[in-house]
Amino acid sequence: MLNTLVLVIVFVLSSFALASNGSSYQKLIIEKRILKLKENPNDLNALLDLGQMYSELNNHSEAIRYYERALAVSKKSITAIRGIAHSYHRTRQFDKAQKYYRQSLEFDSKDDIAYFNLATVAFDQNKYDEAKKLYRKSLKFNPKNVSANFALGEVYKKQEDCKSAITQYDQVLKLQEKAVLAIFRKGQCQANLGTKKAALASFEDFIKKAEELGGGWEKQILMAKKYASILYVETNKK
Repeated sequence: MLNTLVLVIVFVLSSFALASNGSSYQKLIIEKRILKLKENPNDLNALLDLGQMYSELNNHSEAIRYYERALAVSKKSITAIRGIAHSYHRTRQFDKAQKYYRQSLEFDSKDDIAYFNLATVAFDQNKYDEAKKLYRKSLKFNPKNVSANFALGEVYKKQEDCKSAITQYDQVLKLQEKAVLAIFRKGQCQANLGTKKAALASFEDFIKKAEELGGGWEKQILMAKKYASILYVETNKK
């Protein structure tokens, strides 16, 4: 009894300290879930919520600890498995991340999210052929996943296969018309291919839509304006 109480006190104190940089909402959730664990140390939902909160606070060692406790309570908790994988991924412990992402496929062999995450682990290690294969696998089970379509375009771009990259960015834009980063990347690829008028049109389209969206695109807008001004001169030479 005493050991349990001491453990709960330690959890409460560490939670308040680690959540000091978080939002009021996150602090409140941590406080409430810790109190739930005082009543029942095996409360699965409380453990999962704490894992998520600490992950959002970028305290991945604590996130993993709570997710592992959740997994001990329920070995089939896909949320815990994905949570552990995500935290290992964020801390660039790629082998461990891969292990848990693959473990999630044991519950659903057609889990497009698991394949997407595995592909991203490969991409982050510059393993582009492996990433390409896994992104395609993800898209096989969910062809309308905008993130997977865009990521596959990024793989092609890294491999300097600009034609395939453009095709992929076009697919993104069919799914989400205002996916402005896809427009920007498409312009870069068109410029690399020497299709200057098409690249100019893409950069002008990007500038217009990014300015309409506002916020967060200033750097890319400046770059696009620079590219566009150069392309405008080159396409209007007599």
